[in-house]
Amino acid sequence: MRLRNKVITGSLAGIASLALGAAAFAQGPGFSAPTGYVPYYAPAPTQACVQSLAAKDAAETGTLDAMTTAKKNALQARQTALIAAAGITNDSDRFQATMQANKDFMTALRNAERSRGSSLEAAIDDVSSACDGMYGFGMGRGKMHGKGKRGGMMGGW
Repeated sequence: MRLRNKVITGSLAGIASLALGAAAFAQGPGFSAPTGYVPYYAPAPTQACVQSLAAKDAAETGTLDAMTTAKKNALQARQTALIAAAGITNDSDRFQATMQANKDFMTALRNAERSRGSSLEAAIDDVSSACDGMYGFGMGRGKMHGKGKRGGMMGGW
């Protein structure tokens, strides 16, 4: 009985302290903005800026479609080559066929990656000039990326 009473008393004390803490927190001073604080709002983009953003999105969509198709074709070609390699009984020949399938797959992906950039690069440049050096809605180009080709930690992006 004695242990049971201690557990009950301890539980009630804990619940009471939580309730008092919540009440004290609710009556606290709350948050107020510093005196003289003026929130920053990015300027409204121009019509040309919004049009160039839409064109950039279209170029990016086309790039994604092309990359998806290229990767799908490369995967299907590798699958076919690996199925053929699985039928080879000689270990050395099977190894060479598997390595060639992987090499062809990586070459196809590299070629697709090299061909993807020009239209998207031009669209991004158009956004920068139409949006007065800003990349869209108040986000400056290079502010997030540092010192690469486009300004950034992301190197040549």
